Amino acid sequence: MAPGGVGVAPTPLCVADGSSASTAGADRPSDPAGNMAAAVMAMAKIMLQDTVRMTDDPLYQRLRSGYWTYFKPAPGVKRGDYCMAAYGTLDGIITLSGPGDDYRGAMLWFTASQLPRPKKQSLILTTLDDGDGNPSTVRAINYAATGAGLGTIAFAVPSADAMLDGMKDTTHYRLTFGKNKTLEIGWKNGDEARRKLKQCISGRG
Repeated sequence: MAPGGVGVAPTPLCVADGSSASTAGADRPSDPAGNMAAAVMAMAKIMLQDTVRMTDDPLYQRLRSGYWTYFKPAPGVKRGDYCMAAYGTLDGIITLSGPGDDYRGAMLWFTASQLPRPKKQSLILTTLDDGDGNPSTVRAINYAATGAGLGTIAFAVPSADAMLDGMKDTTHYRLTFGKNKTLEIGWKNGDEARRKLKQCISGRG
């Protein structure tokens, strides 16, 4: 199971052919990072506002420059689980999350108005290019961010170490999906984000 994120419950990444998905995670809290979801939705609402009217809004100014938000695991969650960070810009939001419960990998989420908003959560063939010369084309999770008019594409990462090792101080992503549709988005100050995520995932903060 991939841990729940912004407006989505924990998601089965692998299901045996001919059988239904396990419901072992159904009784768990669907969103251990509820505070993160609220903060990301606040980012999303500002993104969708009339930029002329919002130029004096402090959050709008922060989004225009781009900024990181960090989220500690909820009380009672195993130390090192459900560590998350989100980078918000006017182009969209990038969220990184570590292991949680039975899912011991990591997740990389992109949320933006340009991304598809299917009626039901589905898989979408997406090419992710971070400029390293080795773009990856995979089937990623695609869903509509609840109540925000935004779509999300989420990628499963094999491990937290792989996610952390791939974080650079400045990163620019290009997502290609559908009929050659693209989303250009990136972050800066990634070194600090990597340090904080690593500290949280190690159980030290």
